[in-house]
Amino acid sequence: MTLSALLESPPENAARILLRQERKLAFRWVFLIELAIVLAFFVCLIPVAILVALTVGGGVLEDFSLESFARRAWRYWQEIHVELIGPDDAVVGRAMSRPQNNAEADAVVRSVLVTADSEGLTVVHTFGGGLSAHLGTWYGGQPLLTAPAPRDPARARRALERAGVHVEEAQSSLSLSFNDKVRPKWQAALLLAVFWPFLLWTARGRTHLSDLMLDLSGMPPISTVIEVRADGLYVSERRVDVVRSSFDVDGADLLAVAHQPVVGEDRELSLKAARPRIWSRRGVHDLHLPSADLGEAVADFLTEMVLELRDRAPELGLPGREPRRARCPYCATVYKIVLDDRCPSCGAPPTILIGSGLASV
Repeated sequence: MTLSALLESPPENAARILLRQERKLAFRWVFLIELAIVLAFFVCLIPVAILVALTVGGGVLEDFSLESFARRAWRYWQEIHVELIGPDDAVVGRAMSRPQNNAEADAVVRSVLVTADSEGLTVVHTFGGGLSAHLGTWYGGQPLLTAPAPRDPARARRALERAGVHVEEAQSSLSLSFNDKVRPKWQAALLLAVFWPFLLWTARGRTHLSDLMLDLSGMPPISTVIEVRADGLYVSERRVDVVRSSFDVDGADLLAVAHQPVVGEDRELSLKAARPRIWSRRGVHDLHLPSADLGEAVADFLTEMVLELRDRAPELGLPGREPRRARCPYCATVYKIVLDDRCPSCGAPPTILIGSGLASV
């Protein structure tokens, strides 16, 4: 069965969706050519590597190792397996997709979430085959795909404010503002002197070169502003009054705000640290924070504030905190999911997936 067919008409007895991302590999013969080139230039690179490590710190080169280089001998790709699970853990539908890059992989996951939301199906998302790495659990049919479990927005807000995040609240909107860490001038000067020839060749490199020059001149770092409204989210990154990037998510398209690990863009498809991700029907956007420790608090706070602002504006017709009908993730019975109630058919509590170690996003 193709993935599109599986998602367009899921069986009525489906209880939940198991979404599993795996990596595959094959030997790359071009690696032998790469190895010869590296060996030819390795002696020339040693003095530069030692200079950078002694002056800036070993952290600059912490990602380099012979082991990681040897992994280039293999070509990696992703496979995404989607299974519809019915009562008694029976598989009632199965499909597989092989995305060419992370953008296509995110599109596959997004299509699964859209189907799960419309059909009231719970999605358990894992990476690496089996439950070795858990990427998230979404409760389809519930507000912003959230689990029927309480969150503490006041606690999340205190954690953000202690970390220097400015929170400004109004009747119909709320904004979070925070700045990146400031790079010391001496470090910017050293990086500029050593790496400027290599940064000129790509757009990303030229942007980094511009940042180094601004750091050297003592200008403020990049500032990020997240504006939350009942009808959507707006995120912008700017420096010295120049907008570097921005995106706007309409409230009707917003699926979830999740704090989850991300599959890396590197060849071995490694799993990167968890970060807040804004999922919509049109795409997915990552929030880059000055500290990874803020990720969970940001995701929880944004989720709660979106739902609260929706409750203040019922005329928009967007679902707020009110629980909705969905399928029991174990027996597929449709009922109104409430935290203190159990499934009227099998008696499973709505939080049973959280209790089994599959924590909600």
